[in-house]
Amino acid sequence: MRNSVIFAACLAATGAHAQEPAQIRVGCHRYISSEIIWDKPRDNFVTDLRAIGYNPVDALAVATTLCRDPRYLGGGDEMISGLRELLRSNPPR
Repeated sequence: MRNSVIFAACLAATGAHAQEPAQIRVGCHRYISSEIIWDKPRDNFVTDLRAIGYNPVDALAVATTLCRDPRYLGGGDEMISGLRELLRSNPPR
């Protein structure tokens, strides 16, 4: 069984891709364990990161980093802030 956490955030892409805000559907597959064992990003999360300029490998890496970080297990505004920080520190190449 799984429990999923999905949020939507309007985020501006950084660097050369900073033309206009983009909507990123942040979604992680969460399972019933309180441990981070199987947590992984949903496909639409990775797809939205690719739409703002990330290559497939980097999009998956950013999404996986966020989904597997224990600080964001509860989701909410903390998770959105974490994504904003990840996008700022790791802009699309």
